[in-house]
Amino acid sequence: MSSLPLYLRRLTTIPFADVGAAWTERLSREALRWSLGMSLVFSFRIGYRDTIDLFFTYAHGFAERGDVNTSGR
Repeated sequence: MSSLPLYLRRLTTIPFADVGAAWTERLSREALRWSLGMSLVFSFRIGYRDTIDLFFTYAHGFAERGDVNTSGR
């Protein structure tokens, strides 16, 4: 019985911010919504050649609950 060599090569965190507007007739400062998040990346080497990156990402928006950004105000 043999085993498959599996190595954790790298563990990375990637913070990010996102700003945008959707479903509005025109872009305005009041229509912008923003969020913050972070990705956690596990980089594995399987065997001696292949590398696989496994991403876990979470983001949190800061709009009011129920706001779907349709008013364009």
